[in-house]
Amino acid sequence: MHVIADYRGEWKFLMQQFKYHHQPELSRLLARLFYQRIALNSLPEILLPVPMHPWRQWRRGYNQAQEIARPITQQLNIPCNNRLLARTRATKVQAGLSRELRQTNLNNAFIIKPHSYRHVAVLDDVVTTGVTVTTLVRLLKASGCQRVDVWAICRTQLRGE
Repeated sequence: MHVIADYRGEWKFLMQQFKYHHQPELSRLLARLFYQRIALNSLPEILLPVPMHPWRQWRRGYNQAQEIARPITQQLNIPCNNRLLARTRATKVQAGLSRELRQTNLNNAFIIKPHSYRHVAVLDDVVTTGVTVTTLVRLLKASGCQRVDVWAICRTQLRGE
């Protein structure tokens, strides 16, 4: 997993402004910080932002992972595909749920379209328990991907870490 910061302090404030206070213009800053701070051994064939359910994306006005992915892919010169993965069920908001409830919440929530990719990266804004990205990694590997990288701006520190 490639992450640039812990989800606390000024990073938590910045991510909350971006995500919950309708400031999508922060995506360029977040993307720049990501590709300036991450040392990648090899680039994936494609970057896949974590999908939102269409209703939730319409309500928010944008998919935060997709907004961050655009400038990253421009800088790294790799394509972004926001249609390969889809969220088919309007799940409860993950924030505030336990790891077990998050897993149950995401059962059968995603689908994947046919593809021929072998190395992909999944991008999320904040990884909390890792349930969302783990679910997507399993789905992608079951669909034929040999390598699935996880990229995120922030990661919460779990108890014991």
